[in-house]
Amino acid sequence: MGDTCRDLTPFGYLFREQGPAFAHMNTNKYWLGLDLHKPEAQEVFHELAAKADIIENNLRPGVMESWNVGYRQIREINPRIIYLAKNGFGQWGKYAMENRPSNDGASQAFSGYAWLSSFPGQPPLKSRLYICDNYGALMGELAVLAALHWVQKNIAAFGGDPENVTIFGESGGGAKVANLMASPLAKGLFHRAICQSGTSVGDFSPGKPLKELEAMGEKLFARLGVDKAKDPLAAARVLPWEKIVEADSALIRELAMFGPAGLWEAAVDGWFLPDTPTNIFRADKQNTVPLIVCTNLGELTGPGILVLPELIPGYVDMLAAVTKAGVKGYACLFDQVPSKWKQTGCVSTHAMELGYVFGDWDNTTGGWLLIFMLASQSGATSPDPELGDADRKVSEVMMAMWTRFAKTGNPSVKGLIEWPVWEPDTDLYLCIAEPLKVNSGFSKIVPK
Repeated sequence: MGDTCRDLTPFGYLFREQGPAFAHMNTNKYWLGLDLHKPEAQEVFHELAAKADIIENNLRPGVMESWNVGYRQIREINPRIIYLAKNGFGQWGKYAMENRPSNDGASQAFSGYAWLSSFPGQPPLKSRLYICDNYGALMGELAVLAALHWVQKNIAAFGGDPENVTIFGESGGGAKVANLMASPLAKGLFHRAICQSGTSVGDFSPGKPLKELEAMGEKLFARLGVDKAKDPLAAARVLPWEKIVEADSALIRELAMFGPAGLWEAAVDGWFLPDTPTNIFRADKQNTVPLIVCTNLGELTGPGILVLPELIPGYVDMLAAVTKAGVKGYACLFDQVPSKWKQTGCVSTHAMELGYVFGDWDNTTGGWLLIFMLASQSGATSPDPELGDADRKVSEVMMAMWTRFAKTGNPSVKGLIEWPVWEPDTDLYLCIAEPLKVNSGFSKIVPK
């Protein structure tokens, strides 16, 4: 089984097969390469599937079945399996039957989303974040939401605790956590939440009204030439996918909407999101659970590719809402920078905390080369951050606090740190660096 990020790396000249992105995304996971054309490999897959909770793939329709590891085949081995098949053209229909690969760089070229980047003196590198996979993942998120409903109903039979589920995400993942807190569809499915460097409350990734997105859809249909058809949706569905992606790219250029979401944001649709997450939190209608919000000092102050001072007001709204509901919220500012990068003026850029949260303080995964992509725009001059004992201490502390919070709803660790609850009057937060310290004025942290 392959992974499209296996060779994703800005340092392709150092790695032949497994790049740091693949290693970083799979930290603390076991992985195994299997040639599923071979019966003995299929047997190994069946043994693993018998013990698995979720199987996920993004292969063309019929491929998994041809290897004897399709859903119906695995269901005979493990009736409780959650089987998530994601493909840019779906599992059935015209384009699926034509056996088109969505996970293909050609999709980028047709869409206009292709981009080249590299480092001085090195050849250009193509993007490997395929547009079909990105949009297909939106449907996958709803599928996983359904799977969480299944967990709530069934996990106790397997020794799990449906009353103690923690969700956490970073950057866009932090926005998804806030969306789940805002969505009535997710009520009761989780019991703790952690947002790192992202939220949909405020201006970072706020969502758009359904009417606005519908108006954008009308512009897209007009450009496609199907807006006057008797059934515009049916007419659009029979168009070649290349024409739809081409029209989307043209609209992006015409409207100069080059942000991360392009034309399309999370829809305030009256179903998944009955209102914007900001309004839901301000009206005290969110799914209230104990909450940690965390941002990196360098992503507030810059320099860097991502400078996001708007995170603080959004976080304060979230904290105020859960506090008003009588539940505890905790705020923190991450500011640990490895010694060599700090010597050249590097700041705690976006994503720098991830290596510490997942215990990669010694760069076992090679994932710090990926973080260097961001850090190099924030003052770092060498791919080697020179991680040391201070980084080990911060990593061990973060893992202890995060796991303690997941277990109890309180991140304080006896004998290590007493993390104060955030309250409007005290405005206290934990500064995560070596050494740890408690400061006041979280709502007033602004770029200097």
